[in-house]
Amino acid sequence: SRTLSNIAMIFNTQKKSDSALLYLNEAVKLAEEMQDKPLMSNAYGNISNVYNQLGNYQKAIVYQEKTIPIAEEAGSKYALAITYNDLALNYYELKNYEKAKECVQKTLSIGNETKSLYLVSGAYNTMSQISSAQGDFKNAYEFHKKYAEIKDSLLNEESSKQIAEMYINLFNEIWNRT
Repeated sequence: SRTLSNIAMIFNTQKKSDSALLYLNEAVKLAEEMQDKPLMSNAYGNISNVYNQLGNYQKAIVYQEKTIPIAEEAGSKYALAITYNDLALNYYELKNYEKAKECVQKTLSIGNETKSLYLVSGAYNTMSQISSAQGDFKNAYEFHKKYAEIKDSLLNEESSKQIAEMYINLFNEIWNRT
């Protein structure tokens, strides 16, 4: 099932949506037969992404909503939060801003609960987009500031890790020469 999903996503990057959907539907069938909830959730999420890229937001929502109970049952808070954020973005595209806010609030809640800066920053970015679309520029600005602060701290943390790894590699290289 995972292999079928990977093949599907290659087709999707090549803009061959029909082939991608064919492989993803096969992946769903296999995952259901194996009763593999994480693979089912992943396949539904990928189907949703294909429909999103095609601009078929309603159909994307249908598959995202299939993902939610599976992610809940599996206890995968991260997958649940990503799904809620993707749902929010699809509702945003359909101009259903209240439903979009409801979904992104769930992402933010899970992000705070799990202390995931990545999820929290994504939620703030989505909230900024929704507020802006509603003409609430003050809140859009505030949400964007929060998003930017977290994004910058994530970049700084990643940069620090990369610099530390470079020093370790350099030290090891020098040490191994002597």
